[in-house]
Amino acid sequence: MALNTFLLVTLLGFGCSSQATLLQVKVDYNPTEDLACSLPAGSSIKEEWKAELLSREPEFLRIWEAQGPRFLAATEAISGKKFPSQEIIARLTLCNSPSESFPETGRVTINMRFALKSFTPEPVSMRYKVDTLFLELLHIFLNRHPIKNSFCSKSTRLRTNEFAIIFIC
Repeated sequence: MALNTFLLVTLLGFGCSSQATLLQVKVDYNPTEDLACSLPAGSSIKEEWKAELLSREPEFLRIWEAQGPRFLAATEAISGKKFPSQEIIARLTLCNSPSESFPETGRVTINMRFALKSFTPEPVSMRYKVDTLFLELLHIFLNRHPIKNSFCSKSTRLRTNEFAIIFIC
């Protein structure tokens, strides 16, 4: 409980006002890149999904630009470690694949299907998808700076997800 209170105070206090490292996150949706995953039978991507995602991409960017730097700064303030100074390509996708990170290449993919009204009658919020981007960036961060405590017996991905709960809950 005391640790969670400390982390919350840190997140809401000095952590949110400080500037994160030079990590640059380039968010992009490119329907052409989704073409390869839509070719196998049963993996189609509908045109209305593409159109809706293209129209809502600016909303995703606005939320990321408002929240992302605070999340990154808070992560650095809490951990005392820095994100790598590099550009991360955050590729929004409509492929039938999970959101995931690729620390070796500096890329993350964010599956956007369930944020679209054209895909599901009850879409998740765009803020939820921004939180997913942050979670995937934490995988890259923790790949470089592993947690060394009671989480050590668990997989890196599980430890990252537990660490992320501090920020997005």
